[in-house]
Amino acid sequence: ILGRVVDQRVRRSIEVIEADLGAASLAEVPKQSGLSPRNFSRLFLRETGLTPKEFLTLRRVDRAKELLA
Repeated sequence: ILGRVVDQRVRRSIEVIEADLGAASLAEVPKQSGLSPRNFSRLFLRETGLTPKEFLTLRRVDRAKELLA
């Protein structure tokens, strides 16, 4: 996903989420981007095709699969 994301705020948010999947807080991520939570969610969805929550959930599931393998 990161390869096709153009907006730097979304790229940085993905990096923050990826850095600590277990403790990532979606309440804090929009603050770091300088956007309101609503505008951040819209931008994130437009850039990735997923809501921030969907992205975090998918990444956590992927990570759990990696750990089980």
